[in-house]
Amino acid sequence: MKRIIPFLLVAFALAACQDQGPPRPTDDPQFAKKKPCEPWPECKSGGDGGGQYTVLDLGTLTGGKNSSSVASDISEKVEGDVFVVGSSRSDPDAPHVATLWTVSGGAAIGDPLELGGYTESHAYGIKNDGTIAVGTAGSGESSTPVWWDGSDNWSHHMLPTLAEGGTYGEASAVNYDRQIVGWSEATDVQYFAATLWTRDGDAYSATPLHDASWDGSRAYDITEDGGIAVGNKTIRDPADGTRWVNYAVLWKIDIDGTTSPCNLHEWDPSYGRISSAFAVSENTDGNVRIAGYMGMPSGVLVAVVWEMNPGDCSSVAETELARSAYAADVNAVQPVSGGSPVWEVVGQDRSTGPGEPVLWRFDNGTVEQLELRSVKGDQGGALGVNGAGQIVGLTKAGKAEHAVLWTRNP
Repeated sequence: MKRIIPFLLVAFALAACQDQGPPRPTDDPQFAKKKPCEPWPECKSGGDGGGQYTVLDLGTLTGGKNSSSVASDISEKVEGDVFVVGSSRSDPDAPHVATLWTVSGGAAIGDPLELGGYTESHAYGIKNDGTIAVGTAGSGESSTPVWWDGSDNWSHHMLPTLAEGGTYGEASAVNYDRQIVGWSEATDVQYFAATLWTRDGDAYSATPLHDASWDGSRAYDITEDGGIAVGNKTIRDPADGTRWVNYAVLWKIDIDGTTSPCNLHEWDPSYGRISSAFAVSENTDGNVRIAGYMGMPSGVLVAVVWEMNPGDCSSVAETELARSAYAADVNAVQPVSGGSPVWEVVGQDRSTGPGEPVLWRFDNGTVEQLELRSVKGDQGGALGVNGAGQIVGLTKAGKAEHAVLWTRNP
């Protein structure tokens, strides 16, 4: 899963300062370009997600009313168990510590496990079989990309950067082939460069996904077969050239390691000036769906899903899900009742007030939005979803945030 935790925490901070979310202009021409959920024949909003899901408070490493936690990613089911990664801290002034939860049958097994080795750390992604976690050690400009090995008692390891002798970077996601994506410092790049780490034996080597024409880039997710990665590029704002902005991109990764980027979103002065892609999932027809957000000139964020043929950059189709919202993850989910998988996208919706965890379900030409109820209220965000439809994220529990798991009811 995707490295968007600070983004969500900022949303919480903003929510604490205002009763309602960002304004939703109704007469601004920029909002007339695309209707929500277009081109789907029917888009319906409603349905009590809390009635369809059971929510489990995963708790924190230390317990206590001032402790907090966040769940950022979830594995697939492994012999009935699922593994959840994120971070915890004992109080608001304490450092975050990477954390692993094991859940079976809707209940946590034992206490949360600290993924050790560092004074401060975050776990952002976990391999679908629950054997490798990835994230960062340290914080800010001192953060280092790292991985933890579940086959070796969760031993910790640093990842190399693109700059010889460098240490700065972050690891965001890991796939079936143990490939890791994220970003790291690189020579002759103003900021940081999207990075693909490939494992050979016990060691990882770093390969740039970055394009030399950009000022920076980040990768947030990679497909299970390693053929596609998504994230964003950093370039100078075409409007004035005095600031840097991010735009969503997809990388096609060939077997020989060469990469070719596709722009998911182009600069448009009237309809979206920034964007980012956080997650990618493959369709059975060879297309991919990508979850992320777009930022309007007014400052309103728009949750979007892009669908495209990775071999054709001109095939990008964009679906707007909700305004004052973002989409964090996407997956093909097997329905409880059986039948063909449906697409589910999770994220946060702030269109009616403080941020709420939300699910968008694509099924038979419709898009249904469900608000996911939390342990003690509605405020929070959904960050990851697996193929069984289990969702992780965080919700407010008193004054602190707690990691939670939503499981579909039979």
